[in-house]
Amino acid sequence: MSPVPPPVASGPSTNAPASFIDQLGFARNPDGGYGYYPNRKSRIEPTAWVALSPAMDAATARGWLVDAQGPDGWLRDDRRAPINYGFNAMALLAFLTDRHTLGNAERVGQALLQVKGLAYGPSPVVRQDNSLQAWSWVENTLSWVEPTAYGLLAIKRARALGLLESTARTAAARIDVAERLLRDRACASGGWNYGNSQVFGANLYAHGPTTALALIALQDKAGTAFVDAGLRFLTANATAERSGFALSLTALCLRIFGRPTDTVAALIDEQAPVSLSIANTMTLAGLSIVLSDDATAMAPLSLPA
Repeated sequence: MSPVPPPVASGPSTNAPASFIDQLGFARNPDGGYGYYPNRKSRIEPTAWVALSPAMDAATARGWLVDAQGPDGWLRDDRRAPINYGFNAMALLAFLTDRHTLGNAERVGQALLQVKGLAYGPSPVVRQDNSLQAWSWVENTLSWVEPTAYGLLAIKRARALGLLESTARTAAARIDVAERLLRDRACASGGWNYGNSQVFGANLYAHGPTTALALIALQDKAGTAFVDAGLRFLTANATAERSGFALSLTALCLRIFGRPTDTVAALIDEQAPVSLSIANTMTLAGLSIVLSDDATAMAPLSLPA
């Protein structure tokens, strides 16, 4: 298994993420959190993305996440809704960026280790191993690619930073199952759809953002056949999905794997006025991470033996 090569020195022509960071400043709510768009209720997912970004209010966003965490470790932004495991994994990544919130990271990390997607028997409808239990979006539902990728990356990074030591065996087992699930769900063309790779005998299309997230979570598995296939798919289709968020995930993933990002960077520059006008918080945060040339918050570092 070959290691990930060092990053290729290529990136957006934009000199700094200042315009995206400025826009994020305007989007902050009085409570310190962020909605998906300006003047919307603060939610875990967009606030976590801001906390991972170089925004001037990243620490404030992290503080909102701290306030959203309950005694059981889970973060909630709507008491009427079920706990969202994928969003909590994002919060874990955000907590891991600051030593003052490592205790919060430990608590949500331990909570994530205790939840699984449903398991069920073989189905004539889908070609996959339905016994694999990684992470679902919410309880009593099936494992999906995105929450599994977020959970896998967050647990790997927490372990690499010395957390979750009291449940090290559980963490190792959850990492193993999540990696096996992503291998099992890989599309025939390389890359990942949102859930299944095949339904009723028909191969499903892979998507750029889902593939980028899965690959980021699997960056320490570079050189394995299914990861290389996913990377080939993403490289060949890097500009197929042109939303600002899709482009930011693609650019971030390619940079982590040491692949050139010039083509994606040019399209990010071209799409910048649109991204700024739409003002989606996750897009602005994702693009500011890419333009700051800092992918460390999404890297698992090296895993302990």
